[in-house]
Amino acid sequence: MNQIMFQSEQDSQKHTQVPEENSDISSFRKVITTFRKLNFNASTKEFINNNILDLELFEEMDLGVYLIDYHTGKYAYVNNALASMLGVRKDDLINKKMSIFSTFVHPEDYPKVLEVLTKAGGIIKKMRQSDRAKVKFRVFYRILKPDGSYCWCMQSNKMIDDTANNNQIDVGMIFCLPDHQTVDRVAGYLKTDKKRFEISGAMDSEKPIGRLSGRELEVITLVSKGFNSKEISSKLLLSEQTIKIHRKNILKKLNVNSSIQAIRLLELG
Repeated sequence: MNQIMFQSEQDSQKHTQVPEENSDISSFRKVITTFRKLNFNASTKEFINNNILDLELFEEMDLGVYLIDYHTGKYAYVNNALASMLGVRKDDLINKKMSIFSTFVHPEDYPKVLEVLTKAGGIIKKMRQSDRAKVKFRVFYRILKPDGSYCWCMQSNKMIDDTANNNQIDVGMIFCLPDHQTVDRVAGYLKTDKKRFEISGAMDSEKPIGRLSGRELEVITLVSKGFNSKEISSKLLLSEQTIKIHRKNILKKLNVNSSIQAIRLLELG
């Protein structure tokens, strides 16, 4: 069942399914280090302008990078490497809602990725502001390639605070793992200076929350964050009536009478 394992750095290797670092992965160490150092207050536009050289470095290494502005819930920046990885035009992703990425994730993995991201967000939210900047987060899942096949990829995320505008910028980096370096399940790995958290994405279908579809899980997750049906419809590019139908079906599947009860089940997993 979805669980979070708290480990010391010495014990973490006993549990993780992360591929061992070799010449394929170590070649990315320079850009990953650069990625982790991105940490200061800035608006989305300022962030892009101030870090253009680093963003170009990611491009040269053929690493897909994107920026999501949480005020708008849209992609503010997408590099050519990511567009090429997905087989789409960069302009087709810019200013699109973040939910569009669900079309590129393996349908079996998508609800599990949402689960991992939700739990990781909960852990980070409880941290002190000074500790959040030190967090290193990765999640592994399958992504659709232009030829119609899927590859296991690694996604690394970092949140940049824009305190002046009460906003956050989500900076994400994605690359496909070599064929011989696959993982056997969706999982996230969140590290601080002292602890490592392994967050399983293996949802248990026997549990109530496991009965929900990927879209329904997405809807109830947004409800739990305080968005109403109108706001959710805007974020997911669906009609408000469709969102209301999803919410009704969620209550029925979970056998509860209110969204508060549904959110409680989501929190319990």
